[in-house]
Amino acid sequence: MKKNKRKLSKYGLGTTQNIPNPSEIIAESHLTADKAVAEAKTNPAILALQTAGNLAMQYGTANGGMGTVKGLEKFGGMLDGIMTTTGMASFAKGGKASGKIEVEGEEVVQTPNGEAVKVKGPKHEDGGVKLDVPPGTDVYSDRLEVGGESMADRKLKRDRRVKKLMKKLDTKDKILTDSAKRELSELEMEDRRDMALQGIARSLDQLNTVGENYDENQFKLGTGDALAMAGTLYSSLSPMLSTMNQRKNDTLNPNYFEDFGKEGIRTLENQQEYIEGQKAITEKRIDQARVDTAERNRQMSRGVNQMRAGDLAAQSSSNKALEDTYTNYSQMMMSNLGALSQAQMTRDNAVMQGEAQADMANRADTDAYHTAMSTAQSNLGTGIQQMGKNLNQSKLNKAQLSMTNAMLKQYGVRIDEDGQVVKLEDKDN
Repeated sequence: MKKNKRKLSKYGLGTTQNIPNPSEIIAESHLTADKAVAEAKTNPAILALQTAGNLAMQYGTANGGMGTVKGLEKFGGMLDGIMTTTGMASFAKGGKASGKIEVEGEEVVQTPNGEAVKVKGPKHEDGGVKLDVPPGTDVYSDRLEVGGESMADRKLKRDRRVKKLMKKLDTKDKILTDSAKRELSELEMEDRRDMALQGIARSLDQLNTVGENYDENQFKLGTGDALAMAGTLYSSLSPMLSTMNQRKNDTLNPNYFEDFGKEGIRTLENQQEYIEGQKAITEKRIDQARVDTAERNRQMSRGVNQMRAGDLAAQSSSNKALEDTYTNYSQMMMSNLGALSQAQMTRDNAVMQGEAQADMANRADTDAYHTAMSTAQSNLGTGIQQMGKNLNQSKLNKAQLSMTNAMLKQYGVRIDEDGQVVKLEDKDN
């Protein structure tokens, strides 16, 4: 019976892959985690909901609690409508939308899979433009401005820049490609900030709506009060958003000595190949000289003994030449190996120093991020407290306005919410 022989696999020894530096792996893990946190915390929907929650708590405190189930229901409706609104909702302040909505001319609408398009048509006051959009649609307001530029214009400007940067990603220039990627990331973060600010503006509008519908606690923000709260929110959130944006764009600090000495080591290794080649050439020349010398001696020999003596002399001369060649070869190789060993030791020291410096820089970046985040969170807490003071002050302003109007009633005038003195109408008497 014929036995089947097992086929033995061949295994290579060693590997050309380097073991990753543990400190680099740890730093990369920290950076990835921080980027994930930044991605989540800069989400416009999350920011808007957090803002609405803070507004709800501050509003409840300012008014001695929500008071009634009716009030809770209205605030619940506000939370549902902060970022994603269904029904025929007006989007004067922009935000995320789905279903049937009303936009206006000069606003910009972007569907999840489409380009941003500027709306043409009447304003909200004149009936607006009715649309039915899929979930995840973004609306950019032409009324809200940052630095004198509307959210709609900022969006169109970003999109034009993105198109130019996308072309640079196809180039083989790594520096140009990396620069384009960084700028694209910054533009994405700017878009998130704009959406978050629109969500804050919508939440303030919703708060006004809740105040208007309270029977027990009439509480409506005036223009100045709303601007004060919006400014407090913006100044409180901006440091945190900027810090997380910077962290999101962070990269691991490289070891700038990673390639130190490689060229010198490569040159020394090439010298070894050159020395080997010269030795082989010399061996061939010596052997050829031995053959030529022996041939000449045989032609000049008069007998066998003289011929043998000539062969021995040629071989002896060849052996002496080979001995000198090997001696020189050994000396040159020893010198080369000594220089190579020194170069490798110098390179190892430089690479280790570079690793230590990169590790320290990565740790410093992490510490700086958490320090900045701690400060930003403190600023946010202070801002939320200031929002509460603003709400209380707004309530006080309304109470004082009511008292003042009660005293002015006998003179037939009153002060409206814009601070203007107007005549009393019959329905006010």
